[in-house]
Amino acid sequence: MDEQQAAIQAETFMAMAEDRLATKHDIATLQRDIATIDAKVEATKAELKKEIETTKAELKKEIETAKAELQRDIAAIDARMEATKAELKRDMAVIESKIESSKADTIKWTAGMFAAQTALILGAMFAIMRISSVPCSPSCV
Repeated sequence: MDEQQAAIQAETFMAMAEDRLATKHDIATLQRDIATIDAKVEATKAELKKEIETTKAELKKEIETAKAELQRDIAAIDARMEATKAELKRDMAVIESKIESSKADTIKWTAGMFAAQTALILGAMFAIMRISSVPCSPSCV
């Protein structure tokens, strides 16, 4: 092989080697790019952790607020229930007193009617006895 062919062949091999093989410069550039990407990944991780912590704190605060609101609502409901219970007790007392009053009125009326009937019956008996104790006239016989 002559020198010119050897040079062409050498250049071809060099071109193929340069295209297919990484140089020290290529490797250094790649390492720099990887380091940059790693740094960005770490920064993103740190940012995400910070956002997660912020979100956790906000959620915790919202939960505490909701819990406090629920406790206030429960206390208000309890107070209304107690007020309603007291109202019902008052209403029951009024109803019971009205029932007692009605009972007393019924007893008065019943006793009055009993007395009136007794008086009427006794009056009728005395009237009948008086009529029967009157001597009979000659026309009765």
